This record gives sequence, C-alpha cells and structure tokens, in this order.
Amino acid sequence: MLKQIFVVFTITLLFLCDIAAGESREVLVMPKDFEGISIGMALPDFLKIRPQVRPGGLGPTHEQKVDVTKPNQSLSEGIENDPLFSLSMIGMYSFRDGKLKHMIIIWVGDIEKIRKHRPDFLSSCEKRWGTDYQKKIKKIEPKTKNEHLAPLLLWQKGNTMIAVVCTSEYEDKTLKEGAFMINLFSKDDKEIMGIFAGEEVDKNVRSKLFDNIGITP
Repeated sequence: MLKQIFVVFTITLLFLCDIAAGESREVLVMPKDFEGISIGMALPDFLKIRPQVRPGGLGPTHEQKVDVTKPNQSLSEGIENDPLFSLSMIGMYSFRDGKLKHMIIIWVGDIEKIRKHRPDFLSSCEKRWGTDYQKKIKKIEPKTKNEHLAPLLLWQKGNTMIAVVCTSEYEDKTLKEGAFMINLFSKDDKEIMGIFAGEEVDKNVRSKLFDNIGITP
C-alpha cells in the first residue's frame, strides 16, 4: 500500500526537478517528530530531524545512504504504523541547491481510521496555523479510474505555503482507504502553486465535501 500511494503522489506532486529552490525560511509549528523542519533549511540540518530518510523512492535501492554533498535530490521515508494516527506514513522531500524546496507528509489507511482521526487532524492543523486559510477543492488522481474530489485548506505563513488535503467520502461512499496530506512549499514556487490552485465545482458539491469533514464551506 505504501508503494502504491508513493507512486501516485510522486507523479503528481513531488519530483519537479527543474524548479529553483526558494531561499526563505519560515519557522512553523509542525506535527510531532517534524518539529524544526522548514522550507529553505539545509540538508544536514534536516537530516538531524529525519535521519531515517533515503534517496529516491521506496524501492530496492532505498537502503542507500543520503549523499549530503549532492545539492539536488529527492528523499523519502515510509513507516507502516506511524504512532501519530496509527496509519501508514510516507514522507517525501525535494532538495534544490542543498535546501529543502518541497515536502509532503501523507498518512494513509483504512477509511474507518481516517474518519476516526480526521477531526483531530484538522483541529491540530488549525491550532498550529490558525483559521485564516483558503478553502478550495482539489482533484485527486486526475484522469484515472480513482479520480475524486477532496477538500483543500491553504495557509500562507510568510513566504511558506501549507496545503492540507484530506479524504471526504461525499462522492464515494464505498471508499475503503483514505488519507491526510500536508504539503509545504514556497509561495514563489509557481508550478506547485498551480497544483493547489483548486477546481471549479458546483456549490452544492463544494458544500457537501466540506460539511463531510466538519468545516463550514
């Protein structure tokens, strides 16, 4: 399951290797075990916080050590039973010029666990970053048989953007798995900003997607 989710989000979000890294650093309140991570931080400092990351994806070469002298690279990690929500966790991190350019944290698992932990997940995001966020709709896995819509919350904290997406079962009551996702990137990164520009949807659909996760549209 970890490898399948990793492939989907890698294709759509992470390995944008031709974009220059942002220079700014915004210190944010982060989830447990991710404290101190910020966009623009140096790779050696990042490795002090997440020493278990490895180059590339979660495939056969994932036991390779990180080469700290390589300025441009993508790192990842996977934990089958992460203690924060008792869900599988995937972390993906893109470095340019030796600095963190983009990070994605995904918790994925059984839809019942997603329903159970979703209020706490969203509440913790509001406690960390406030309630002054934009509300948008994100198309997940576009142009595939698994395409669906999900609520997107978007914060700007200084030069850092925080995009949070979580599964809402409004469209498909038969979903067996779901996910929470946190993305950090620079506000000057136009390509990633475009990914989170949001979708134009019917007002009724928008309302039901947000109502289903307990947030007023």
